[in-house]
Amino acid sequence: MNVRATYTVIFKNASGLPNGYDNWGWGCTLSYYGGAMIINPQEGKYGAVSLKRNSGSFRGGSLRFDMKNEGKVKILVENSEADEKFEVETISPSDEYVTYILDVDFDLPFDRIDFQDAPGNGDRIWIKNLVHSTGSADDFVDPINLEHHHHHH
Repeated sequence: MNVRATYTVIFKNASGLPNGYDNWGWGCTLSYYGGAMIINPQEGKYGAVSLKRNSGSFRGGSLRFDMKNEGKVKILVENSEADEKFEVETISPSDEYVTYILDVDFDLPFDRIDFQDAPGNGDRIWIKNLVHSTGSADDFVDPINLEHHHHHH
């Protein structure tokens, strides 16, 4: 079965909340600089941005993003109707952008994607190039990086 994956670019260079999404997050403020969405969590609040898709939902597949982060970051997806959440991964700190492509093994469809300050220390988080694919992480053909190569012409 070689079904072509569908890629949804949620945002590339963020200058505001992506179209079609609200922030259902808590305990943090958002700013935008250099194409990144910057999450500034409040200390002790375990703050998160929670990108809530306004219509429709994603099913499984994989999530791809570039992130740098001062502390550990927990990535979760949520089904707001069922009020259920699933922890995708906890990512270690990095002072440079790293590209992550993570499988989402959640049984329910999800309409929220959360990036959370896991230790609650108020550590900042920078995110660029957030993409959902209906395929697995192993099969991910990165639509972002393919486009990046054209910027040098």
